[in-house]
Amino acid sequence: MKKEKIYITELIDEPAVTYPMTYTVSSVLANNDELKSTLVSIHSYDFVNYKQPKDHIEIYRAIDSGYFAIYKERYAVSEFGGRLMYLEGNGWSSLNLTRDSVDMRFWLIGA
Repeated sequence: MKKEKIYITELIDEPAVTYPMTYTVSSVLANNDELKSTLVSIHSYDFVNYKQPKDHIEIYRAIDSGYFAIYKERYAVSEFGGRLMYLEGNGWSSLNLTRDSVDMRFWLIGA
């Protein structure tokens, strides 16, 4: 599958969060408006359209609806192959189960 880069400076003029400045994703995700919107929220540190979920079911419901959850106000999260994955600059990484990962205070979903 062809990979493309999403450049944050093409999405937002003056990002509040400057790392990473690019994300490597599939060509399908590079054109996904929901992912771009999530990355803009993360890099502008603007979470006005997000809320804390009540439980993990709300997180999966949002992801199943085509949205991306936000973890620790830093990572876009989705599900691939039955695993929760978070987006880093070089691509998707598996989200390992930790105490933090099950604490709803660290999650945001679209309001």
